[in-house]
Amino acid sequence: MTKKNDGMKIKICADGPYTVYGGIPLSEQILVPDAEGLSTGWHEGKKYPLQEEYDLCRCGHSKNKPFCDGTHGDIFFDGAETASREPFDTHAEPKTVGPELVLTDVVALCAMARFCDRLAALGTTRAPRITPKRRKLPSRKSATALPGGCIAR
Repeated sequence: MTKKNDGMKIKICADGPYTVYGGIPLSEQILVPDAEGLSTGWHEGKKYPLQEEYDLCRCGHSKNKPFCDGTHGDIFFDGAETASREPFDTHAEPKTVGPELVLTDVVALCAMARFCDRLAALGTTRAPRITPKRRKLPSRKSATALPGGCIAR
């Protein structure tokens, strides 16, 4: 049996773009802040025309972002993967223990989406808007919105 998304894939091209296959939709996702400027969710921004195949910039220098314009070749972009193969816990900062969960955090993996500020789940310098009134220990509900760097157990 063939699944609807069988042809969908993303290829990482050596020292080049991400090539997207299979008509995967592309749109901008914009952080939605509350009155205090804290993240509350995402809003879909510009929707790009659906294409069966397209290249996304990986070097950060395209003049046609998010699409690749070939600049990576002019600047000799080095796209070598440099991610550590060490276990997550070897890079984790001290744990935050809550009534339901234990959170461990690796700042280098943070998506900087500011959901930690809103959730007040972490008392680190990355979440400067935490006040005694807003500071809470992590719960299952709060941990679902942590987009990167933090693992709830």
